[in-house]
Amino acid sequence: MIIKVWGCRGSLPSPGPENIIYGGNTSCVQVLYKDTCVILDGGSGIQRLGKFLNPKIKEVHILLTHLHIDHTMGLGFFSPYTILISPFIYGALLLP
Repeated sequence: MIIKVWGCRGSLPSPGPENIIYGGNTSCVQVLYKDTCVILDGGSGIQRLGKFLNPKIKEVHILLTHLHIDHTMGLGFFSPYTILISPFIYGALLLP
């Protein structure tokens, strides 16, 4: 199992040289196990993750911990949607 943090900033992405050590992307964590990739949150870090996703991955599961914008802002920029795979996306169920 391999775990990589692609983003851990809150609220807004903060790119720039002052954030080179800890990064500037919002919440996105990747867990790899064999040919499956689990992504925790779709913050701005998911865009970069998509560029480096191994083409041998057969399944991608995206788990959204909650629906704040900093945890979802990168979903539309996750390039493997149309190129490689159709990911399973899981999120909160809001009841009345």
